[in-house]
Amino acid sequence: MILPNKIHYYTMPGLINIEQPDREAIIQFVCKEMNVRYKDALSKDRSRILVLTRNMCYAILKTYLGATVASIGRLFFRDHTTVIHGLRMHQQDLKTNDIYAEQFDEIRFLLKLNLPTKKHIKYAKSIRTMG
Repeated sequence: MILPNKIHYYTMPGLINIEQPDREAIIQFVCKEMNVRYKDALSKDRSRILVLTRNMCYAILKTYLGATVASIGRLFFRDHTTVIHGLRMHQQDLKTNDIYAEQFDEIRFLLKLNLPTKKHIKYAKSIRTMG
């Protein structure tokens, strides 16, 4: 049964990618780009670089793959509330830490996750209203 308000693979083939990317492969890729070992990213260590790497992974998995915070927590052997806190810290770091924001944009680009961010949408709206 095809719902009229939903985009379905069979009505528009090629528009939706049925295969979900491997979540662990994405985590390993982010770790490689951040120069962190995968094993260390899953550890309980709270050094700054590991926390930033984990938060970046949380955000990619939640935003671009639609993973739940509980499933992300299971991947990292953490509670869902830890993931929620990491996502909040990710948003704060994007606003305040330019280097972190550039790294995140570069990793998104390399993963081909080029969905528009709020900043891009705001910029596009401002351009449309100028003329």
